Amino acid sequence: MPEYTLRNRLIAAFIGLAIVPLLVTGGLLGWHNYSLHLSDSYARQQQLAQRIAVQLTSFLQTFELRLEDADTLSDFAEQDPPRQRQVLARLLAKQRPFREIWYRDIDNRERVRLSKVQLVAEKATPGSKEGEFYRSVLKGSQAYFGPIYYDPATGEPLMEVGLPVFDPVKGSAAGVLAAQVRVKAIWELIADLKPGPGEDVYILDAQQRVIAHRNPSVVLRETLSRIVPGKERQVGLRGEEAFIATQSVTVGRQSFTVVVERASSAALVPAMTELKIVGGVTFFALVIALGLFYAALRRIVHPIQEVAAAARAIRDGDLDRRVAVTRDDEVGELARSFNSMTARLRHTLKELEEEVGERKQAEEQLRSTTRLLDSVVENIPTMLFLKNAGDLRFVLLNKTAEDMLGFKREQMLGKNVHDLCPGSQADLFTRDDREVLDSIEVRDIPEETIETHQGTRILHTKKLALRDESGRATHLLGISEDITERKQAENALRELNAHLEERVRQQTEENLLKERLMLQQSRHAAMGEMVSAIAHQWRQPLNALGLLLANIRDDYEFGELNRQSLDGSVSTGQKLIQKMSTTIDDFRNFFRIKETRETFDVGDAIGETVNLVAASLTSKNIRLELDCPAGIQAVGSANELGQVVLNLIMNAKDACLEKGIAEPFIFVGLAGDGKRVALTVEDNGGGVPPEVAERMFDPYFTTRDCGTGIGLYMARIIVERHMGGHIAFTNTDRGARFTVSFPATPPEAKETDPQQPVLFNREGEG
Repeated sequence: MPEYTLRNRLIAAFIGLAIVPLLVTGGLLGWHNYSLHLSDSYARQQQLAQRIAVQLTSFLQTFELRLEDADTLSDFAEQDPPRQRQVLARLLAKQRPFREIWYRDIDNRERVRLSKVQLVAEKATPGSKEGEFYRSVLKGSQAYFGPIYYDPATGEPLMEVGLPVFDPVKGSAAGVLAAQVRVKAIWELIADLKPGPGEDVYILDAQQRVIAHRNPSVVLRETLSRIVPGKERQVGLRGEEAFIATQSVTVGRQSFTVVVERASSAALVPAMTELKIVGGVTFFALVIALGLFYAALRRIVHPIQEVAAAARAIRDGDLDRRVAVTRDDEVGELARSFNSMTARLRHTLKELEEEVGERKQAEEQLRSTTRLLDSVVENIPTMLFLKNAGDLRFVLLNKTAEDMLGFKREQMLGKNVHDLCPGSQADLFTRDDREVLDSIEVRDIPEETIETHQGTRILHTKKLALRDESGRATHLLGISEDITERKQAENALRELNAHLEERVRQQTEENLLKERLMLQQSRHAAMGEMVSAIAHQWRQPLNALGLLLANIRDDYEFGELNRQSLDGSVSTGQKLIQKMSTTIDDFRNFFRIKETRETFDVGDAIGETVNLVAASLTSKNIRLELDCPAGIQAVGSANELGQVVLNLIMNAKDACLEKGIAEPFIFVGLAGDGKRVALTVEDNGGGVPPEVAERMFDPYFTTRDCGTGIGLYMARIIVERHMGGHIAFTNTDRGARFTVSFPATPPEAKETDPQQPVLFNREGEG
């Protein structure tokens, strides 16, 4: 059409004459400036590396020259040892980098050795092998620089420099003059440098170790570099990409590398700034060009808009609309065509309206049918898919397929399995689909495994080829049911049947673990009771200490404080503190359980437990009657029995307080005949209801809001499993009575049973 012809020509002219030249020019100029900045930055790094390399060469050659001066200026080989020592002493004093200096004769015997360290005999040079260094020096006629090594005591990098000494009379080598040099002196070459942003300068030895750096810790860590000499851009010492310039230095058969690196992020800043400037200029030029283009376009767009307005009116049904453009170009031709077309449209309008009415009725019926069908397809619980027979692309998928495969339908429609899951699995599905299209039978696949976004799924799939009237396959219809959960359940059932015994063992272990946890909880509850007991035990000594301190202050204020009264007060205070310390020791001993069982006096064990809680009972006006004669022996853990007694006494105390008994009392009695021991704890707290008594020893059963429900349960565990005994309960006419009976010597099986829960370890920890 003429409209598109003119528009396309104008756009093509604008792109060809304005946009393309501007973009090409801006791109070339920006790239040129970008490359120029990078080249200048790298050239500066290379010049700096060369300058440092020259300084390093001169610095190292200084060591060689000083050794040569000591040899040639003093006829060193002809001097006696005292004179040689004087020469070396002056050289060592003048040369700050020299740490040690020595001379060995032709037979590798040490004649003179001087050192700036205190003990020369204890010199440690693990990196230098004396014999090998000596032979290396004698192989040439010039100075030899040994490899850099690190002092094992200080971590300081060191290097040895050796020079063959010749006898001027014989004309042959007379020995080796050598010095140990502190490589730290090389650091000064780069210490005064002022690197640019992101720039770093350092020196490497032949083993790629950093021997000089502005940060001494880098050297002392014996940092290794992975720099490839000659490679302009690579990962630097800091682990980030950098521009790296290197310069090799070879002195005395030893090679070094000077490295100047600059982080790419810093090196690219000027180049990127220049690139942004060029981009801004280019953008500004494009804006001006677009303005000129818009002005030119307005002279063409206006008549086209007139034609477009007429076209929209005709589209909306105004067939009487005419286009008023009379130009002879493409726009005028378009206007005349519109006017002619309007006349023809009016002639066929009635015929079209009748045909449209018939088609609307048919389409409505088709849409209705499609909506029963769509509802069925969407709501069936199995995956339904339809592929074309050509390249096997999906043309229909239901919601179940979307949920099962983990893809949105928009992602799958128009694609085949190679687009969604490339690989061997896609090849297998494609080969199977082709076989179904070539067959007239339904393909039943009982199990097939696929990988989806939801993981591995197992499907039961049926496929069928859909054919046209000529029998040619046009589509592939498939229905898949997800049987993953069913297969997992079957496998789990088989696994359960196969490992039932193992599950029983695991459950037993879990029950034992829960029992151990309850033992620990019982211990914590007992500790809480004992902390309360300590508070009552300490209250009287603390009050006495307070009065004692007040008396001392009064004596001092009234001038009555003397040595005798002070000593008496101190003695009294120490006794009170000792009593409090004894309470702590009794508390710690109560919770310290020995791993081995031993014979103990049952009456003493009960008495120690009662002593710990007596103060708390007295504070509540509870009378405690104790009938526990000494001499009744048993084998086991006295503290475990103490915990049982503690639980029974605390339960009796709580019962009396909750019932508000006017004159509460607790009775603890003990009896034994040498074979069995009987312990009775009785109170006048009113007893326990029958429904509570039935569940009294159940774990986690309690009638108190703050109770844990494990005290009596753990008492039963200790008595029955650890002591081989029995615990029973009965109501009396006044309250409750607990009876504990156990043998004087527990059965051996109970002591050695590996499944028996342990309440405490040797340190008293659960």
